[in-house]
Amino acid sequence: MEKRRIKIRIFLWTVLGFLIAWLLYQGIVPFGEISYTCDFSKPCYNIKKITPSDRVNSENNTQKILGNPVYFSLATPRSFNQANISLKYKNDNDLPIIEAGVLKDKLLWRYDLKPIRNKIIGQLALAWRVVTGKDNTILFQRNFVQADKDIKYYEAVDDFLNALPPFDEIAVYNYDLSYNYQMDNYKPEEERVELINNLRGDYQFYTYIKDEPLNFSFNFFDLNKNKDSDEIEIFVYYNSQIIESYYLNGADIKTGEALAIGNIDLNIADLPEGAYKIEVKASDDIITKEILTSQTKISFVNKIWLADDGRENFTLHTDSWTVNGQTTNPLKLQIIKIGDSELEIEETYKLFTVNSLRDVSEIILEKDDVIISGDGLFALAEDQLFNPIIKRVDNLDLNYEGINYVLANYSSPSEINNWQFADAKFDLSEAYREDGKYSFIISIPGLRADDLIDDNLVLSQIKVELKGRTLWQKINEILSRW
Repeated sequence: MEKRRIKIRIFLWTVLGFLIAWLLYQGIVPFGEISYTCDFSKPCYNIKKITPSDRVNSENNTQKILGNPVYFSLATPRSFNQANISLKYKNDNDLPIIEAGVLKDKLLWRYDLKPIRNKIIGQLALAWRVVTGKDNTILFQRNFVQADKDIKYYEAVDDFLNALPPFDEIAVYNYDLSYNYQMDNYKPEEERVELINNLRGDYQFYTYIKDEPLNFSFNFFDLNKNKDSDEIEIFVYYNSQIIESYYLNGADIKTGEALAIGNIDLNIADLPEGAYKIEVKASDDIITKEILTSQTKISFVNKIWLADDGRENFTLHTDSWTVNGQTTNPLKLQIIKIGDSELEIEETYKLFTVNSLRDVSEIILEKDDVIISGDGLFALAEDQLFNPIIKRVDNLDLNYEGINYVLANYSSPSEINNWQFADAKFDLSEAYREDGKYSFIISIPGLRADDLIDDNLVLSQIKVELKGRTLWQKINEILSRW
């Protein structure tokens, strides 16, 4: 009897030991690798519910995605360096573009997007010449019989990278191509003028310099509608690299009245000719009261929020094929004219869209305090508008734009019994993590829950494989500091 009790104790202690070891493994992940899977047959602990609820229906152990975008968070016991997201989905409606992304910047809600499926790339593989390179890099070259003129053919991706064709003949997808953009017949100006006043929140713009300093003076106000300090950061980029940064702290008292908080002055000399991007990171509580500059080419990237300043019947210019309008102010509902089209903003907080625009379009607004956004650039005057960004395949008519080369980093999804399988790898070293969670997005451009069209994406499984430092690497890192 005593031997039996001893065996039971040994068994129980063994089970307890294994349980403790398993919990420690889950909590510490000593070997630096772990994976989580959710098939929606039951609530998942690590992979959280897909939201918002009005864009998702649960059906037969799947998630039917009805609108774009949707989000999910991933709870992890520690930080990691890399994530591989695997999706199992059914795309019966042939939705052309599906992407997944991880949140990198909470203030700007900026995601690092990676391809899941791109129909345009798949079609190119059937119609254009294909040259494959390393790590899923593919060069597509228009066939001579389809081209309007002779074009140069490349035998290898490296040959293409070492002798790039003209800027306006290239498009990319999921590939960061370095290109030294230069403008013909550009002449600098010496006079400093006011560019714009009363911009709200964050924004980015491109400017161009040649034989002149890069100079901008920003004057900021804090609306003081929240009690946060509302710090302001400005980053200057050249060829995608930060070359200068600036910082200004906002007000930390909630008064409800705008308060001047200071200036940030940029004056950088001896820079090479080319396009520079300036990024202003600020919350919606921050107003840029004015911007002074002698630069003549200024194009805002994807978005511009013209704060309430009583402006009426004024214009913007854009090369965006899609233009969105939105306002939070019920006094600013209006009809916006965009080229030959009209965009009616008839509700607050709702995004309204006009598609299929081409070339440079004039935007005429009745009132300000409107967020204008799109997939291109925006300028205050037509002669200020320029685009140094290599075109992306996402929303592009390759024939109309005269694109002869497409460089992509892409792997087509596999298919088994009408289910598609695709992976996307993410660098988590700069991803945003809060309360032990990473935030992910699934983006399906054009999919809307409120358009009365019966289209959707059926998601059957999400699997996340994580890699990071091992316990031993972490210990060595701590010991090396001593």
